[in-house]
Amino acid sequence: MSFYISKSRFVSAWEHCTKYAWMEKYMPEKKIPVDEFTQSLFDNGIRVGELAKEYLGVEVDLTATKADGTQDSAKMLKETELHMQLGTKVIAEASFRYDGCFCSVDILVRNDDGTYDMYEVKSSKEKELPKKKPRPIEPRYIKDASYQRYVLENCGVPLKHVYLLLLSRDYVRGKVLELDKYFVKVDVTAETAAMQAQVVAKIAELHPVVTDSNEPASVICNGCKDCEYFGYCGRNIPHPSPFDVYKLDFPTKCQYYNDGVSFFDVPKKYLKLNVFAQRQIAYYNRPNDHYIDKAAIKAFLDKLSYPLYSLDFETYQATVPEYEGMRSGESIPFQYSLHIMKRPDGDYTEGSPDLEERHFLDISGNDSRRAIAESLVQNIPYGACVVAWHKSTESGIVERLAKQFPDLSDHLLSFSYEDPSEVFSKGYYYTAAMGNRYSIKYVAPALCPDDPSTNYKNLEGDVKNGAQAMAAISMSGHMSDEEIAKLRHDLEIYCAQDTMVLVKILKKLYEVVK
Repeated sequence: MSFYISKSRFVSAWEHCTKYAWMEKYMPEKKIPVDEFTQSLFDNGIRVGELAKEYLGVEVDLTATKADGTQDSAKMLKETELHMQLGTKVIAEASFRYDGCFCSVDILVRNDDGTYDMYEVKSSKEKELPKKKPRPIEPRYIKDASYQRYVLENCGVPLKHVYLLLLSRDYVRGKVLELDKYFVKVDVTAETAAMQAQVVAKIAELHPVVTDSNEPASVICNGCKDCEYFGYCGRNIPHPSPFDVYKLDFPTKCQYYNDGVSFFDVPKKYLKLNVFAQRQIAYYNRPNDHYIDKAAIKAFLDKLSYPLYSLDFETYQATVPEYEGMRSGESIPFQYSLHIMKRPDGDYTEGSPDLEERHFLDISGNDSRRAIAESLVQNIPYGACVVAWHKSTESGIVERLAKQFPDLSDHLLSFSYEDPSEVFSKGYYYTAAMGNRYSIKYVAPALCPDDPSTNYKNLEGDVKNGAQAMAAISMSGHMSDEEIAKLRHDLEIYCAQDTMVLVKILKKLYEVVK
C-alpha cells in the first residue's frame, strides 16, 4: 500500500515535529506505552463513535482488519470506491488515498445534490462559549479535519460542509439518552478551507522525511511537550537538568537546556520559581536533610478537628452519561475508603481502638450513586472534618452527590475539608526523596522510608494506581466470578492504602512539630 502519511501521523507531526512521523513509520516501538487511563479514554472514544453512527444513521461501516488485527487499508479503499459509486448515503470509515496520504473519515454523508458533508467525531466536550467571541475550537481538531479535507478534495470528493461532532457541555441526561442533545455539531468548513495552504506546506515538509529511512537528528524544542517519543529523543539529556524542575513551563525548560543552563542554576534565571521547586533544587544533594517549617505545619494541624475522617474515592469517567442526572465526562464514584482517627496523638497501628476503617465498593455495573451517598451519611457524622489529598476531588464528588439527592444534601454539604498536600506543595516540608512530585505516592515513602507499607509498589494485588482501578471497572462486566472476587479484594486494598497512608503522613507531621 503506497502511502506513508496517515491522519494521526500528520496531526502529531504538526503538533510536535516532523521526526514524529518518521518515528511512527520506522521506530514505533520507541513510543511510550499507552497507560490504563489513556486506554480507557480510547475505549470511551469507541463508544462515542458508535453513538455518533446511530445519531447520523450510518448505513455501512467500512472498517476492515487483517488476520493479524491491523487495518486492511486496501479493502477499505476498495469498498469506499464501490459505495461512492452506489450512492450510499451515510458511510462510516470511508477511506481515501492521495499522493502518499491516507485517511478514513469518521462519517461521510451524501447530500441530495451529490455533494458530501464530512463529520469528525470527538469524545470531548465543546469549550465554553465566551461572551461576544467566536466559539473556541481545539486547534488540533481543525488540523485533523483540514488534513482530511485536503485528501478528500484531491480525490475529487465534492465537500459541502465539514463538521466536528462534539459532546454538549450543558447536557444533563434524563431517563433516556437523547443523542440530538448529547452531540453538538460545529461547522468548521471555513476554518478548514482557510488552512489548506498550511496543510499543503506541512505535507511537503513531511514527504522527504518519511520517505528517507535514515533517522533524522533529534532536536529538543517546544514540540517535545507531551510527545510519546520524548523519552527516546531525549535519552541523552543528563539528570538532573532543567527538565526535572517542578512546574517550570516547558518552553523555559527547552530554552534553558539549549542555552546550557544547569539544573542548579535555574533559580538564578527564573525569578518566580515555585517554592516547591526551590526546595527541590536546594536539597537535591542533601538526601538526609529535611526542610521543615514547624510553625506553618502546626498552623495546618491546628485546623483539624477530631474525630478526623480520611477519605478517598475511586471513580470512573462516564464520557457517555449512563444514568439520569449525569453529564458527559462526569467522574462517577464506585468506591470509597475511610479511616477514622479518634485523637491527634492516637495509636494508629492496625487493630488500635484509636483508628477505625470503613469502606464502600460497588462493581455491579448498576447506578451506585444513591448507595454511596447513603453510606457516606451513615459513616461520616454531620459537620465532620474530612481530610483528603487534593481535597477538591473528594469535595467535588460529595457536592455532586448532594445535588443529585436533595434529601441527603444538608448532611453531605455539612462536611469541612482540609488538604494535607498543601503542606508539601507550599514547601513547608521537603526532603530529596520526594524529587519533583508531591503526590501521596511519593510523599509517603519519603517521610516513612522504614515503613514498606507506605510504598505503593509493595501493594498486594494488581491494582496499584487510580488508572488501573478505572480500567478494571471497565472490564468487570466481562469477568468470571473468581476474577470479580479477586478484583474486589485488590480494589479494597488499594483504596484503603490511600487513606491509611494519609493517616501515617499526619502522624509524621505531628511528630516533627513536637
